Amino acid sequence: MTTGKRDIEAAIEVFVHGFSTDKSRTFPYEARRVGSLWLMRDAERKNARDYRGEEWIVHDVAAEEADAIVRQHARPSFAVSVVIANDGPDEPTRTAYKALGYRLLRTKGFFVQSLRQIPDPPAIVSIERVRTAERAAQLGKVIRRRTLPDDQLGDDAPFRQYVALDGDAIVGRVRSIDAVGATWCSAMFVEPSHRRRGIG
Repeated sequence: MTTGKRDIEAAIEVFVHGFSTDKSRTFPYEARRVGSLWLMRDAERKNARDYRGEEWIVHDVAAEEADAIVRQHARPSFAVSVVIANDGPDEPTRTAYKALGYRLLRTKGFFVQSLRQIPDPPAIVSIERVRTAERAAQLGKVIRRRTLPDDQLGDDAPFRQYVALDGDAIVGRVRSIDAVGATWCSAMFVEPSHRRRGIG
């Protein structure tokens, strides 16, 4: 396996574990290998109508082979996400999946960053981990839903919630999740008025 492929495979493993931990906040969402693919989906439910859509992650596997695995194991509602290296052509992959009856919903980048390579410029806001019920309630008002129960504010929580503060106003947020020796960042958001000021 080349270094580039190893790096992508490692990034995919971090993604599936981090993403599944995040989705598990409301109901257990599992990540596991099925052959050469990764599968992320709800754990067993009593009522099949309650299943959320599942996602299959494909890298460096032919469309026909991936489709055969998915069709054998998938529940009715699923999506296939294909990871392609930056220098790899995407048109053959698009064509192959279209021929199998798939339709493209969206494309997006897969971002990996070593923290050692990030500069440390002066901060124009403060970053704080949400550790109190009061700060969690404040964040809930900003996003208009409950965010963190009290039992997920401590060090043993499955993820860490951070907020960016301008004075005492929340102007940004992100979740940080430990995943197979790395960290997955989820739900990063900056208020539009502060994007113009250079935050995020």
